[in-house]
Amino acid sequence: MYIQLQVQIYDLGYQSERNKAQLQELTDHRNQLASSILTLKSSSHMGIKLLSEKSQMQFLDNKNIVKLTTPPRVLKTAKSDLTKKQNVQRPEKGLRLLAGALSLHSQAEAGLVR
Repeated sequence: MYIQLQVQIYDLGYQSERNKAQLQELTDHRNQLASSILTLKSSSHMGIKLLSEKSQMQFLDNKNIVKLTTPPRVLKTAKSDLTKKQNVQRPEKGLRLLAGALSLHSQAEAGLVR
């Protein structure tokens, strides 16, 4: 009985090590893929590809650029919203700390108050 438990303990330890190694491999592979995606999306890479290949793509000239203007009523609303946000007074630091300390959080949300 004792030997069987020891064998199971070692087996679980080896499984854990294999899982850790596999997790590290997958993490490295994910990071490599993310780096490749970012490289492929970069404007530098696209420009080099565009200029090096004989592709149908071409840079836009000023004739093909459309300029849009924001309607005045939307601009007015955006400015008034910004003004309202700037006029809201913030409570003093001590009151914010006190409110943070006294607020009700579940155990999972509880954290240090700075």
